[in-house]
Amino acid sequence: MTQPADDPVIVIRRRFDAPRDLVYRIWTDPVYVAQWWGVDGATSTVHEFDLRPGGRWRIDMRTASGDVYANSGVYDEVSENERIVYTDDAGVFTVTFASAGGATDVTIHARFPSITIRDRILQSGMADGIGEGLDRLANLLQQIRRTP
Repeated sequence: MTQPADDPVIVIRRRFDAPRDLVYRIWTDPVYVAQWWGVDGATSTVHEFDLRPGGRWRIDMRTASGDVYANSGVYDEVSENERIVYTDDAGVFTVTFASAGGATDVTIHARFPSITIRDRILQSGMADGIGEGLDRLANLLQQIRRTP
């Protein structure tokens, strides 16, 4: 993760040992999203997932302690296997998918209205939570690739 001192952004990069079309499918299929979205020990319920420009998404994450965190937003741009841009209450998120041999590089670029808001979100643990979700995604991809 990187966070420039003078720009209200966070950039998270992760390489997955799976082809781009599979990573994109697992990222965008609500059945799979419910399996990897959220922090360790959480369960997620996908209530809405309209993957198209102007489409809405809504996912509730219930932590192991029982706290529920509602997440929602609107898709601004969807380019299959390449890029998703969405807006939520915190900011604008751009997710890109790039082939890297047989692997896939995913970059999440999050832009917030101000550095103050970005720093408050970082202090809330959002970046760590995204990291845990990406770990869960990596594990799910491994399981899927091992299943005949």
